[in-house]
Amino acid sequence: DGSFFKNDVLRNAFDHARKNDSSVHLVGVLTSGNVHASFKHLIALIEMAKKENWPKLCLQLFADGKDCPPRSALSLLKKLNEEITRIGAGKLVSFTGRYYSMERDGHWDRTAKAYEILTGPKSSPLPAEKIVSDAYARGIIDEFIEPNVVEIHPIQNNDAVIFFNFREDSMRQITETFLNQSFDRFPIKNLENLFVVTMTEYQ
Repeated sequence: DGSFFKNDVLRNAFDHARKNDSSVHLVGVLTSGNVHASFKHLIALIEMAKKENWPKLCLQLFADGKDCPPRSALSLLKKLNEEITRIGAGKLVSFTGRYYSMERDGHWDRTAKAYEILTGPKSSPLPAEKIVSDAYARGIIDEFIEPNVVEIHPIQNNDAVIFFNFREDSMRQITETFLNQSFDRFPIKNLENLFVVTMTEYQ
């Protein structure tokens, strides 16, 4: 009914980016299953950026392969790229298997690898399709794709970040790195003036 695009909290994220001339990052799992996130929500958020007339939209996405077929990333990326072209907004800047980014059992070394890609990747950019194809060639399915940067555009001071997974358990570790001011599990960047939105209460 269109009320999604009038949600005050989501709109505040775009207002924050507009005020600070910064980027909005959409962070969550790219999936055809509706267990942790919805593809429709992701597309709606891209449409919202267009409606809000804010071009600086970065997609930091997680490969699934657990709640949908284990080698479905390429078809999902194709579908996503078609929607990005149709809407005329958004660009994919990182792609990481959920084994790292949606870790929930205290293996902070995995979370650290995902965090690095989100905030300051040291690896060289690669097209997402090549990232996936190379993983498949090594026998690695979507869930375990190592964190990779597609285009260097990390989360920085003054940015807005929308975590769009609607299930809470697997998002607690990665979001804690941005929200817990006394976080000490591994070194993190001292990012200032972030506006962070989650689709539900994670903690």
